[in-house]
Amino acid sequence: GAGFRNVPLWKTLPPLVLAPMTIVFGAVVGFLASSTFQSRPLLHIGLLSFGASALLYLVCEDLLIEAHTGGESNLRMALKGLSEGEHVDTVVLRIKEGLQVEE
Repeated sequence: GAGFRNVPLWKTLPPLVLAPMTIVFGAVVGFLASSTFQSRPLLHIGLLSFGASALLYLVCEDLLIEAHTGGESNLRMALKGLSEGEHVDTVVLRIKEGLQVEE
């Protein structure tokens, strides 16, 4: 944005370089830990389980924040109606209307 035009290069360069390097470092550490734990199945399963649960946590947290900022969607209202016993045809029409409005 316009607020960052006057920021010197020495302040912006470290984050731009360190962010990708952190990802590469994490990948190397994960690879080394995984290859080390292959001879010990329980530790390998634990490492993979931790990684999967961390990924699920981050994705769900991001989606929940995004879902609450957008308000009530037509799909959510339709699924709520279905759970309250509304007829399936009505729910499908409501979902179609929501998709047409979003396009």
